[in-house]
Amino acid sequence: AAAGSNVWILNSSIGRQKARISDVQYSGDFDSEDFALLTIDNEIGKPLTLVKVSDPGTYKLEKVFAAGFPGRVIETDESSVPDLVITDGTISSTQKIGGKVSAFVHTAQISPGNSGGPLVNQCGNVVGINTFYTIVESERYFSLTSSELLQFLSQNGLAPRVAAGGCE
Repeated sequence: AAAGSNVWILNSSIGRQKARISDVQYSGDFDSEDFALLTIDNEIGKPLTLVKVSDPGTYKLEKVFAAGFPGRVIETDESSVPDLVITDGTISSTQKIGGKVSAFVHTAQISPGNSGGPLVNQCGNVVGINTFYTIVESERYFSLTSSELLQFLSQNGLAPRVAAGGCE
């Protein structure tokens, strides 16, 4: 959908909500459809807290949870309301996608539909944004670090809640 157009957000917690896609251009080194800003007129839910990941290597072996609405798991039509699917795993390693963008490789299963969903730590704070997976010799799941998201939000004049460190 194009910037300025309307989309519907549908899940069991918030029901059906109309949102507008904001006209946002990400000017970083990684052109990703996983970063988009939606504007919702109603205040719903509680915003998640982001972790500023300054040294991704320190997160190796941290337990994480991937959340989203994957198409492989959820069969839905316009009359049904999907429920959030959560999988667990650990951060296996970190790497630079394209040599530039910081990402976690983890074992929390993601599928099509999870892209753009949060990767959270045991405290419920966002450490990454699920983006893609590969199946070569084994499945590997990738999430951009939350610092990449913080950069994107900052470039667009937004200041989300950021964890000072540790569980809050």
